[in-house]
Amino acid sequence: MVFLRTKYTTILLTILLWFPGMSAGPGVAHANHSVSELQVEVAYLYNFTKFVTFPETAFIQEENIFNICVLGENPFADLLNVLAKKNVQDKKINIRIHARHEDTLGCHILFISKSEQERFSEIFSGLAGKPVLIVGDTPGFCHQGGMINFIRFENTLRFEINIRMAEQADLKISAPMLQVAHIVK
Repeated sequence: MVFLRTKYTTILLTILLWFPGMSAGPGVAHANHSVSELQVEVAYLYNFTKFVTFPETAFIQEENIFNICVLGENPFADLLNVLAKKNVQDKKINIRIHARHEDTLGCHILFISKSEQERFSEIFSGLAGKPVLIVGDTPGFCHQGGMINFIRFENTLRFEINIRMAEQADLKISAPMLQVAHIVK
């Protein structure tokens, strides 16, 4: 099992780190994050689009668009612009930044910033059962109702997954992604 986990970790990290044209300009680093860590988080967000299956109902409003959204303070600055040049599942990626969770209708992946921590309960409640992959990087995020949380483990950026929350939103997470994640119960 350890070999299998290492093999999938290596494969996933190879995919994640192959990101041509991704560079960070000055001032991109955010509090508690290095530029390279933010680049890895952006790469993870992109690759989640490939390892998570969304129901067809998630694409009713705009069938050719895949919306990756940030709610609250945007820690990624211009790094997300790289994703706007990519396609996934025959859909063009669109980046949206929102100040209010009421405006997140149509988001497929929603990164919720730490700046929204005081409103997590309200936000999660408003998104309950909707086919939105809810991602964050705040301690306890998955225990409060988030689906994927970026964590630091042995000086490496990893992620944890709350499978129950993803299933309630009718999202299917692939086995290779689950094998490299820490599962939150």
